[in-house]
Amino acid sequence: MAAAGLFALAPAAMAQGTAPSVPPPPPGPPAGTTDSMMLDRDRMFGQLRSDVARAGPTNSLRPVPVVPADLAVGAAVRDRKGVMVGTLERVADDYAVLVGADGKVAVDFTSFAKNRNGLLINLPKSKIDAMMSGPKPKN
Repeated sequence: MAAAGLFALAPAAMAQGTAPSVPPPPPGPPAGTTDSMMLDRDRMFGQLRSDVARAGPTNSLRPVPVVPADLAVGAAVRDRKGVMVGTLERVADDYAVLVGADGKVAVDFTSFAKNRNGLLINLPKSKIDAMMSGPKPKN
């Protein structure tokens, strides 16, 4: 009988002798969490901005980003209130030269926008004029 008792306890003893089970790792952030939603939002916003910029002329007064093709020599540029500040004299790879009554200034593409009235720059005319008439770099 003692032998029968040992055999009955053997499975329990063997189960205790095995390595304890390791708990599973905590689950990663599920889809729809703040991190994944921020990444999706940024990707979708970038795509929307790109699509709007390539759309060409807009019928809205609301400014939208420009693409290099929107910047053409001779194009009129207005300030954020719609006041004419000058025209584009030259368009390079990532900037354009804006010419006004007080001189010239190089402006990077990201500073331009467009609406149904044409090209815009997000500075008041007084600041643009001050930049144009300010000290010039030595060549």
